[in-house]
Amino acid sequence: MYMSGALRATLAREGGAPIILSPNSSSSSSRGRRRNTGTTTGGSRRRGTGSTGAARGRPAGSPAARAVAEAHRRQAAIRDSLRSAADQYGNVESEDDAADSASPIIDQFVEDNGLAAYRAMTPFNRAEYDRLWGIVGPAVFSEFMKGKGPKCKNTPKDIFFIMLNVLHLPTKWDKHGIDFGMKGPTIEKQVWKMMKIAAPILKAHFQKKMTMGELRDRGQTFKNFPYAHHATDVFFTHSNRPSGTFEESRPYFSGKHHLYGLKVECSVMPNGQACNWTAHFRGGMHDKTICETNIKFHKRSTKKTAAERAIVDHGELADQHPNNWAILEDLAYIGIDDEIRAITPKKKKPRRNLPRLDYERNVKHAGDRVIVENFFGRACMITGIVAKKYTWSRERFNLVIDIVFALTNYHIMLHPLRVQDGEYMSMTTTTPTPSSRMRSCRGHHRREEEASAQNNK
Repeated sequence: MYMSGALRATLAREGGAPIILSPNSSSSSSRGRRRNTGTTTGGSRRRGTGSTGAARGRPAGSPAARAVAEAHRRQAAIRDSLRSAADQYGNVESEDDAADSASPIIDQFVEDNGLAAYRAMTPFNRAEYDRLWGIVGPAVFSEFMKGKGPKCKNTPKDIFFIMLNVLHLPTKWDKHGIDFGMKGPTIEKQVWKMMKIAAPILKAHFQKKMTMGELRDRGQTFKNFPYAHHATDVFFTHSNRPSGTFEESRPYFSGKHHLYGLKVECSVMPNGQACNWTAHFRGGMHDKTICETNIKFHKRSTKKTAAERAIVDHGELADQHPNNWAILEDLAYIGIDDEIRAITPKKKKPRRNLPRLDYERNVKHAGDRVIVENFFGRACMITGIVAKKYTWSRERFNLVIDIVFALTNYHIMLHPLRVQDGEYMSMTTTTPTPSSRMRSCRGHHRREEEASAQNNK
């Protein structure tokens, strides 16, 4: 008699008649026993309180209910972990506040050293630094935070502060890293990134070009040459000798300074601010050659407007250049007056002294043209990177000089030239004595006056 495996298992469980299994029904019986075992176990899992699932802590109910219960269990574990960490390490509220600060590095310096830390680490005090950051900060911040990948741990305001310190008090990168709690390569990378971002922003904001009419309206003209728009000279910076052969490094050697270096032409208006500066040139290039490469700026900046042509101008070279204002330059630019209206000193002939009128004219010329020298002195006073030997790469020098001269313009806006500098020179120098050449020239003029007086008698 053939019976299914399930039927035979049911009869056996209920105590029915003995079941005679056919030879080909053993596998079916085994499957029935396995299903019977599983059913019994499942029933005990659903009905019993001490089941295996309950012992493992699995929540009962639908899959959604089990997921919600598991989420509550994990949240409770996280809260317990945070409580234990707070008991072990203490409150971290102050650290969160420091992380939210716009300049935690500056705040640390101020906390340890007071507000004098601004003036000690940078060329500016706190009010001047905050004003500078208020001008360039938004543009610098937006450019600095662009790009993908991991962001810098330091804020842009802190890195701008570090950049000013590096330019103001240059030293080795490792020493800067010790001051600010970073490694040398890390601080170099961050400062270099900030310089590439800040240089064009500072130059665009502080390199202001004013017309002659605007200078006249403000009463900011040269005392002895009121028809001159600006004074021009070359700024020389001592640098390392370039690698390579002598012929390769020779163009960087200045015969005037007897040093290897770089040159930048700078033009300064009567108000003491630079209206233009060029990219760097090799130290061996002549000043006149550099001026010729920048001749377009000089012609454009000194060109008279329609309203300015109505102003009476009887100054030097007015007949030769009637549509341009003058430029004050030194002896190195003699001969360039064919292209621009350049006012240069009178040069004496060999073994002869200057006539008195030419000598007095040179003194007045030097008194007005010295404004560009005052500008260079202020740049060296606030940024040591150009005051001593420049040791960075030449590729970085253009960005460095853009930042230095822009910051110098900003500093002159706050502290005009010949006021603070005059007080500084009066404290550090004695009363100057006339040079031997000046004394001999004055003696020559005195002897000429005495001789003419005797002849008149």
